[in-house]
Amino acid sequence: MGKPTGFLEYERKNNKAVEPLERIKNFNEFHTPMSDKDRKEQASRCMNCGVPFCQSGMMINGMASGCPLNNLVPEWNDLLYHGCMKEALQMLRQTNNFPEFTSRVCPALCEAACTCGLNDSPVTCKANENAIVEYGYANGLMEARKPKVRTGKKVAIIGSGPSGLAAADQLNRRGHDVTVFERNDHIGGLLMYGIPNMKLEKWVIDRKQKVMEEEGVKFVVNADVGKTVKAADIVKDYDSVILACGASNPRDIKATGREADGIYFAVDFLTRSTKHVLTGKKDGWVDTKGKNVVVIGGGTAGLEAACTAAEVGCTTFLIEKKAELGGLASVISKIPDKKRLADFPNYMIHRAGRLHNLFIFKNTSATAELVKSLNPDIIVNATGSVPTLPPITGLHDLVDKDGTNVATVLKMIERLNEYPEDMTGKKVSIIGGGAVGLDVMEFFTERGAEVSMVEMLPMIGNGLDPVTKCDTNAKMAKYHVKQMTNTALQEVKNDRFIVKNPEGEIEEVPFDYGFICLGMRANTPVLSEIEEAFSDTNVEIVNIGDSKRARRIIEGTEEGRNILNVLARHDYL
Repeated sequence: MGKPTGFLEYERKNNKAVEPLERIKNFNEFHTPMSDKDRKEQASRCMNCGVPFCQSGMMINGMASGCPLNNLVPEWNDLLYHGCMKEALQMLRQTNNFPEFTSRVCPALCEAACTCGLNDSPVTCKANENAIVEYGYANGLMEARKPKVRTGKKVAIIGSGPSGLAAADQLNRRGHDVTVFERNDHIGGLLMYGIPNMKLEKWVIDRKQKVMEEEGVKFVVNADVGKTVKAADIVKDYDSVILACGASNPRDIKATGREADGIYFAVDFLTRSTKHVLTGKKDGWVDTKGKNVVVIGGGTAGLEAACTAAEVGCTTFLIEKKAELGGLASVISKIPDKKRLADFPNYMIHRAGRLHNLFIFKNTSATAELVKSLNPDIIVNATGSVPTLPPITGLHDLVDKDGTNVATVLKMIERLNEYPEDMTGKKVSIIGGGAVGLDVMEFFTERGAEVSMVEMLPMIGNGLDPVTKCDTNAKMAKYHVKQMTNTALQEVKNDRFIVKNPEGEIEEVPFDYGFICLGMRANTPVLSEIEEAFSDTNVEIVNIGDSKRARRIIEGTEEGRNILNVLARHDYL
């Protein structure tokens, strides 16, 4: 490890994005590399932890945690920090055939698994990987390396996507004569046609193809094996054949209206768009028609829907009843330990502010009359969620009321500055052992309060990922949090909760501060009014995010992004 205190001294930085109004002028990649000084500082944040989850590539519940390629992330970060770029590149290429691709399009599972990310921001691994490989190209370290000996064996590879290219690279290094057959007019598979140019410019693929050709790999394009090229001939002419044909057949759905115009398979849509970027020919691709989209709610889901609609050319109106955008993510980020949550809504707000065809109305309550005045073609309801408050005796009379000691997490956040820094001897009782309840627990235990948690389920933190659950359990053990599982709330008083324990006995849980953290429920205050007002029109109304069902930020954001599907369904794309 180059600098043992690096992760304590330097805050996380990443490559800067070009301003939206500038980036929309073309389809190119829009991140600019940071300086060498900043890059070394970011590399120095790598902690050299005893168990580097970043490179583990473990499968947990069917999902990868850490790098599936087992990239030696701590090793090449250390070398980068010390300025040993050539050695860092050698270390990177030990596990990765195409770092020029992965450093652009990989979802950075290494960063998601980073140990530093448990209590701070994760190490900037993906951008560091890109810096290493681009240094290699700039300094002649990625030039062709021809095998010194040829085996005389011939291998045919059908398909030039990532797996086909990787197989070709490995087999060519071992001296075999490799020919890659690709049915499209360019190699790369989804790298070429499935990933937008803004994420992976196609010259990057062309550059690697040139190197591989110099190393001896042969590429045959417009070769549809089984149609334009006989499979029997390939079997006859080659010693071995590898099938790397990809997953080009989309999974269709059987739903009413599926046959309607304007519904596309995603890869088909992306392929047309990429061919338009490469050739200028539309080939079925059409410009976005100017349509009006009204989004009600300025949380992360609503912001994503509004920004996406505006970015593809729609005149978009965003209505938010509060004075600030960002929704629940911005609110929760006010808890000191959750401040990182603010990064995403802040990014979305900045993105929205740069779109000249996105009009934002804050401090404005949506009504059917207001929405009608905006002449919408599509309406998106993204009004978020509110705390779940079941009909329990005393609960609604006391919770979030002035002068009472019972609050939801939202009211708690409003009162953050009112809680003493030293709460030694104070009792805090929390109803609900999910993620929200645990956020409250962390806040008060660190202030010295005696915390009790009441949960109906057999365990606290049900549904948390393994790493977070381990961290949570450690904190509860450290601060001696009383865990009352299989326990149900019966009544709420201003200084105690009445609960039923696993044995069916009634007992009291006293508190100085009591919190109801039973999760969040969908909130749709104007949806029915809007639906009725537009019932006799062709305007489509879409309900997304937490206003549909409380869920994770990423899921709501994905639904916001799916406004593209709605636009396509109406032939607006």
